[in-house]
Amino acid sequence: IDECALRTHTCWNDSACINLAGGFDCLCPSGPSCSGDCPHEGGLKHNGQVWTLKEDRCSVCSCK
Repeated sequence: IDECALRTHTCWNDSACINLAGGFDCLCPSGPSCSGDCPHEGGLKHNGQVWTLKEDRCSVCSCK
């Protein structure tokens, strides 16, 4: 599945979606509007932050 082409990715601000095998990555160019933060469940996770999901404690998510 190409999340970038389907526009189902979660990249935002000035970041560009890069399709990867089994997922995608967001490439953030330098600039003031690209903080590296990730939107998640109505809030923001900071670049480098790691967390588990409330509904699935076995899954580990990260913002990069």
